[in-house]
Amino acid sequence: MNLRHVRIVAGRELLDYRRQRKVWRRLFLQPFVVILLLAVPVLVFRAAEERERKAAFTVAVEGNVDAVPGLRAALDRAPLDVRPVDDGARAVVARVADVAVVVPAGAAARVRAGEAVALQVLALPTQASGRFGSEAVARRLDDLRATAASIALARAGVPAEVATPFAIQVVDLTTTSGEGTRFGLAQALPPLLVIQLFGLMAAAEERIAGAKDRRVLEPLLVLPFRRLDILAGIGGATMTAGFLAAALLFVPLVLGLTLALAAVTETVAGPLEVAGALVLGILLFGAVFTAVGLYAGARAHSGGEGSVFVTLAQLAVFAMASVTPFLTDVAGEGPILLVPVLGPMLLVRDAVAGGFEVGPTVVAGVGAVVAAGVLVRRAVALIDAETSVLRASR
Repeated sequence: MNLRHVRIVAGRELLDYRRQRKVWRRLFLQPFVVILLLAVPVLVFRAAEERERKAAFTVAVEGNVDAVPGLRAALDRAPLDVRPVDDGARAVVARVADVAVVVPAGAAARVRAGEAVALQVLALPTQASGRFGSEAVARRLDDLRATAASIALARAGVPAEVATPFAIQVVDLTTTSGEGTRFGLAQALPPLLVIQLFGLMAAAEERIAGAKDRRVLEPLLVLPFRRLDILAGIGGATMTAGFLAAALLFVPLVLGLTLALAAVTETVAGPLEVAGALVLGILLFGAVFTAVGLYAGARAHSGGEGSVFVTLAQLAVFAMASVTPFLTDVAGEGPILLVPVLGPMLLVRDAVAGGFEVGPTVVAGVGAVVAAGVLVRRAVALIDAETSVLRASR
């Protein structure tokens, strides 16, 4: 590879990029559009869940609600509304009530005898109102059971602490510890990096396939430069533009995350490790995505055909990015790091969560470089196979 030729081609391409606002709009706006499209359904679903959680729930009671002391008072307070019925299951299935409580026959006699009463809570978990309503009813019944146990123990002269020898407190580590915050950040950053650099595929493809449509690829191909030098120059210019867009977006992100982590704890790794993980991810993803775009552009006979190839490649990459949050138990080590996109995502995740390790970093880097090299070599072969610089011979 002749680096002087590569620099000449890259300089020419960068000059063209300065005049092509469409490329910059794609690099800057596409990530926001994709994130918004992904976030809107989630936000709508969460808002609907919050409305259902705060709504009033109708509780159908089958049997004598007054047979159990305190049951009516526990269930007939907002957001619960008691409604006596003959068949609790039918009421829930028919959506007449959100939840049903079944009081068995003979409950009053069992209470007088000091025996436990087995209550049943009926709900449809597939319905948000049934799921949240059953949770609200279960909490009320737990409170009622604790109150009844305390009263019975007090009558027997036994301290109430006997019934509850220990207390349980659930702590959300994502908001109370730096490690939890760092783990959540590690889960979110790799998909964000992938979405941000999606545009490199289309940009690199357009420089080849679009040039075929505009009949401007010939001046490059007739130069006494190797095809590899030409593609390397185009790819280098595309990666430079993509890295500039990523830097403008992710530098403020790193600064904001640094302040957030510092406000939570000082025990997690510093901002340099977060920035290092971002730079490493940008380099690995950028190399692979640019190589994919060059291959698509060399393979396509026109810009439209190249766009189809890029779209399919983006769907495959997006599928990998969607799977990554569910791979929390998969360690970023071994052969899986050689997978071009998945390996760097796991590497960035582990680097943000716990710092860099030399071995996994080298393996992921080798996998990305090899994949990018194979794609570029294949693109060179496709261009060399054309008998005309205008159209392929096929």
